[in-house]
Amino acid sequence: MASLVYLKHKNGTTYVYENVSYWDKKSKKPKSKRKCIGHLDPDTGSVPLQTYV
Repeated sequence: MASLVYLKHKNGTTYVYENVSYWDKKSKKPKSKRKCIGHLDPDTGSVPLQTYV
């Protein structure tokens, strides 16, 4: 299952990441992979979709 994470950096830009959790069989612990989707548009509140669907 994937979730979206919003992180605000020091320069004031808010970036949106896709966070996917999975079970690591080797370490027997849950882990997650995070992929940057883009930055949040301050005017519209949306993420410009480039390659993310």
